[in-house]
Amino acid sequence: MCNPENIQATPWPKAEEHPDGLPVGGDFICAYEIHVGVDSIDEAAVLNRGPDQDELWVVSGLSSDLIDDLANELDPSHIAQEEVLTWGLAVTGDRKDQKPTAALEMLEALIRCRVGYGWPTKIVRSGLIGHREFDKLVSGLEAELEANAVAARKHTSEIVEAARELDLTPTPTGTDPRFWSARCPQTNHPLFINAEVNEFGCGWCKRKGGPAELAQFVAERRERARKRGVLV
Repeated sequence: MCNPENIQATPWPKAEEHPDGLPVGGDFICAYEIHVGVDSIDEAAVLNRGPDQDELWVVSGLSSDLIDDLANELDPSHIAQEEVLTWGLAVTGDRKDQKPTAALEMLEALIRCRVGYGWPTKIVRSGLIGHREFDKLVSGLEAELEANAVAARKHTSEIVEAARELDLTPTPTGTDPRFWSARCPQTNHPLFINAEVNEFGCGWCKRKGGPAELAQFVAERRERARKRGVLV
């Protein structure tokens, strides 16, 4: 599962990096609902065009009134003063001839880089992208994820079996038949497994290695938890 060429995506842009809100003069792409964990939020996407580059900006956790403002192409600079979760530049790519083509490709890149952290459930307001295009994009990505997960489960790997034996609940990510995620021991974040090369990695904990290193990592974390009295 790869992003389209020449496109860079940031899953959740930080509002503090864009204190002035959204650029003025952008085109409303659409607004949609995202399921994140046990909750859902609304997000709007806006296309901003430069001479050589297209940009997709997002506003996450906004109200229906703000969605209306963006859809009606009102000045978006006041976003910075509103009660929203975050906003900012999420995706950049080479400029395309047609705005809807650029918007759809960059929205796809954004959805792909959020796999495991947030998933769009439905469109709530159309713009450059309508209901049909949005639903086709999401359903196609869901089918791709499922196909990759099925392929992953057909091929076992020593590192995946080790994660199971260590009660880390490995699960195919769906992004590629080789890739799995599992519980990072005694934390609230995942670690990732490449079944093809038989290795795991956790960017948060700065740990990686094969099955033996995974077993050692789990043992260290559980021993530390026992000493703190949070694991018996």
